[in-house]
Amino acid sequence: MIHLLLFDIDGVLVLPRAYLKALQDTVSYVARQIGVDGHPPSEEDQHAFEANGLSSEWDMGAAVVGVLLLDRLRLDPPAERPRSAAEGAAELPGEWGPALQFLAAHPRPLDRPDYVALAERIGRRVSQGLRPAAAARATLWEEALAVPGLSAVLPALSGLLDTLFCDTRSFYHSPVTRVFQHMAIGSTSIARTYGVAPELQSPAYLELFDEPLLAPEVRQKLEQVGDRLRLALYTLRPSLPPAETGPEAPPLKGALQGLQGGDQGLGYAPEAEMGRGRVGLGKWPVIGLGHIQWLAQQNGVGVNLLVKPGPVQALAAIAAAWSGQEMAALQAALALHQERRLPPPLDTLRQAVVHVFEDTCEGIASVQQAVELLQAAGVDANWRAYGIASPASSKASALAGCGARVYPSVNEAVMAMLQHV
Repeated sequence: MIHLLLFDIDGVLVLPRAYLKALQDTVSYVARQIGVDGHPPSEEDQHAFEANGLSSEWDMGAAVVGVLLLDRLRLDPPAERPRSAAEGAAELPGEWGPALQFLAAHPRPLDRPDYVALAERIGRRVSQGLRPAAAARATLWEEALAVPGLSAVLPALSGLLDTLFCDTRSFYHSPVTRVFQHMAIGSTSIARTYGVAPELQSPAYLELFDEPLLAPEVRQKLEQVGDRLRLALYTLRPSLPPAETGPEAPPLKGALQGLQGGDQGLGYAPEAEMGRGRVGLGKWPVIGLGHIQWLAQQNGVGVNLLVKPGPVQALAAIAAAWSGQEMAALQAALALHQERRLPPPLDTLRQAVVHVFEDTCEGIASVQQAVELLQAAGVDANWRAYGIASPASSKASALAGCGARVYPSVNEAVMAMLQHV
């Protein structure tokens, strides 16, 4: 019997302190650019955004900067304040760079916004089916319309909100995401990843602040079990494309706007690989967001259809754990999902137990669906879920409700698994 282990990264293998720190420092950095106090969100605020459907720090950062901008304008509407001839026009520019210069020239103290309440207001729109970024933009725009004295700057504010929220996933289009990525992966990685000169100097927060949760002695036990036990990492973190693509990986769509040719692989941030390195699992394959984006681009399929909680990402992780190959695993996963056939390397998988170590039900649901597809294709497969959460938390209850045995740490979960292997 082959045992295939799939590990999520954030909340399982590492405590993702880096993303919160990068979010906080990004907000402080951009807030200074618009002439207000930083007021970075707390960990409690981060959890509130997550609970209301904003799971990405890129969306959180845009939402927080957006409310700081609105509160800055509410406090001191530019069009109403008298200006001297030296100050020039009183109109707020609708472009991001000039607007920053306009506001930074007249800094104002600002009370700390209630980010939990903001998250709840945005969450109500998310629950109605809007994407998080669109929900945040709609919420702030509706509130701007209700502010007396802002009518003169509404056209410019609309353009600024579009800049903040139209594409929070794009380093090239989102000013908040661009600052965040400088901090997350470090300024020295910016040119290699995105093909541009860094705009600010920062160390790689993912290498400094993420706390490894997998104990070295437990990792050693995994490495000593032998060939009956194989593993892969399985995450929605941004990642490089499949390892086998090498330097010839095509850039992500939109990544080369305004750039010259010869920039292969642009737009793939190595965040999953950084997490893998933090816990010493560098020899094992990873199936991250960049891998799925590569697969989607190769096959003309929407990324959202391939990532967890759907089965394709879990199938790819299973195939990668089984074979050690990333590109072939991705292609096999999509073929099984679309055509209900077992191409290589899945065609040699006869019997397996898939063990998934997760802190969300979405990841577990993906594995369950993947195993059901394998069973339908003739593989003798089963699955076991190990939920990682504080025993008394609401997350523990949710994980138990989706079929997981819950453990307070990945180390206890792995040791329990090893006793049955």
